[in-house]
Order: sequence, then structure tokens, then C-alpha cells
Amino acid sequence: MSESVTTREVSGRAVVVGMFAFGIAATALIWWYWNKHLEPFMPLQLALAEAFPDSSPRVEGGQRRMHRNTPSLLRITMRTAYDPTADDEQTARRVDEDIRRIADIASRFEDELQWYEVLEVHFYLPAREQTIRQATFTRPVTGGRMPANPR
Repeated sequence: MSESVTTREVSGRAVVVGMFAFGIAATALIWWYWNKHLEPFMPLQLALAEAFPDSSPRVEGGQRRMHRNTPSLLRITMRTAYDPTADDEQTARRVDEDIRRIADIASRFEDELQWYEVLEVHFYLPAREQTIRQATFTRPVTGGRMPANPR
């Protein structure tokens, strides 16, 4: 007894159309998720972009997934025109001034800020053809307010 094996052919046009449909659907899903993930932080992000031109601020919030019992973070990442890792007095003053401005702007958004315990600010300088120079600074958030003197 012989069994007949039937093969079904799919046209190349159907494969290409399917690939494009899958790519468009995946892109739309990623765009939707990213916008929903960042939507609560958009007003603060826009305010920082206005206060710090050419800084490309990115604001995120939450808790690190791998470490359940850690404080909730409001993480702000910004590009700077200076090297935040430089170890001189002028850079230290500039970093403190920028963090004070960021804390002042963030404290205007009390509704969002009340959920976070720590403000984490990442400054970076993308130096051409070199490694990125990055520094991280943290400040406590108490009762939806930034401290008047972060040091």
C-alpha cells in the first residue's frame, strides 16, 4: 500500500506580503508598548527638554525587576555638553546646579513624584570616536518633594 504525500506550495508573493504584514504588526506593537510605558513621564520629559535644550532627556520610573525589595526609582538620563566624570570643582558645581534644576522641575510634578523614593540622574557625554563618559547621581525623594539641599 502506497501513501501519497501531498505538498502544498506557497507563492513567493504571499511570503513577501506575510513578512511585510508581520514587520508592520511587530513595529506597531513595539511603538504602542513604548508609548504606553513612557506616557506617564511625558510631561516631565518635555519640561526637561525645554529647560535643557539638546539634552535628549529620557525619563523612566519603577523598580528594578531583579531586586524586588529595592526603592522605587525615578530615572532621568540626559546628554550634557560637558564631561560629567571630570574631577574638578567647576564640573562638580555644574553637576550640582543641573541636578538642582532637574529636582526643581521634577518637584512640579508632585502627582507622579509621590510614587518614587529615589531620583537617579544619569549624565553622559557622547564623545566622538571615544567611549561615552557617564556619571550617575542619586537623591532621595521625600513625600513627593525633592530635598532643598541635595547634599
